[in-house]
Amino acid sequence: MPTPLKTTINHEVKPLRINFRSVAIERDITRSSWGPNVLDRTCVLVVLRGQGEFMLDGVNHKVHAGQAMAVPKGVPAFYHTDFHAPEAWSLCWVIFDGEDANQVLQHCRFTVARPVVNVEDTEPFEEIVSHMLAYADRTYSNAMMLQGLMLAFLSTLVASVTSVAEDIDPKDNKYLDAAVNYIHEHINEPLQVNDVADALYISRSYLCTVFQDHLKITPKVFIMKAKMFQAAEDLRHSAASIAQLAERYGYSSPFAFSKSFKRIMGMSPREFREQFTEPDDLVVELFKPPTARKNQRSYASTGAEPAAR
Repeated sequence: MPTPLKTTINHEVKPLRINFRSVAIERDITRSSWGPNVLDRTCVLVVLRGQGEFMLDGVNHKVHAGQAMAVPKGVPAFYHTDFHAPEAWSLCWVIFDGEDANQVLQHCRFTVARPVVNVEDTEPFEEIVSHMLAYADRTYSNAMMLQGLMLAFLSTLVASVTSVAEDIDPKDNKYLDAAVNYIHEHINEPLQVNDVADALYISRSYLCTVFQDHLKITPKVFIMKAKMFQAAEDLRHSAASIAQLAERYGYSSPFAFSKSFKRIMGMSPREFREQFTEPDDLVVELFKPPTARKNQRSYASTGAEPAAR
């Protein structure tokens, strides 16, 4: 006969002041993009499969399966799939707010300068999010379950982070931040690399070295990407013609603008505008060839997020 045994845990836990807002998962998306945009909540995303690019506060990061990303409240962000990657993109995320949201990001080892971390295993995150999506009905018990599962998602992340990006030299970081800010402040001008270097009182070669060392991209390509990301938003949310956008972003002709846009976004401005059918969604499928696998997207929310997927 087994010996009677009682096991207890006595540990006062202060509740985190964060609130669940939404959860979502997308599977096997061939082309998707969100932003540039600014959230009024905090978002944590985990890349389950595939790869893409994630830009936070103007700084570009390559991301792939096995990594998590953070979009803090009020910080400009943009991401898109790698349009040429052999494996389709699968991603899950939770959105939350509250007084302790930044504290949670700190415990996950996220910072604005280092918003991408590596995790041991993505399977637990996919399982938790799939479980959360079963509680979409707006009931009191479901709200409690979603809050608890969100905490499970975040605690799993805190426990499974293995490493973060390397620190940037403080001097380089100062020039990098200043350069990114200058580029975004002058995004509608025919901006050249020399203009940025002159504004920062540094040489063009040093500016190129800083960008290449820390962003793995040249200032020239960064400027082009920044312009194209902003132009993509204009295509989604305005009726501006290609000629008007070319003039707005400092291009000599609509042809030159369209060529740069296709180089960065993988399709022409006209194709981009036609294929963006859900401009208010956090994730929008841009292209689905007839032979593509069936895309699956799921979403649950308290109703506070306007289709924030």
